[in-house]
Amino acid sequence: MAYVGLFAALAAFILWGYGVRIKGPDAAGLYINLIPVFSAALAWLLLGEALTHGQAAGAALILLSLWLGRERRRR
Repeated sequence: MAYVGLFAALAAFILWGYGVRIKGPDAAGLYINLIPVFSAALAWLLLGEALTHGQAAGAALILLSLWLGRERRRR
């Protein structure tokens, strides 16, 4: 618990702040939606959890929204 509380959470907070500083808040805001995708992927890889069709559909929608957001920023 101490590792997760002190190191992983602190490192994630610091790295998120660094990413916001580098890419800007509008781009960083898009990528916060990847948290459930990474959570499901890590649960599948590390815990052996089954992926459901709903999770796959949600991940596809999130990835599609990221792609659309990036295309909009380019124009």
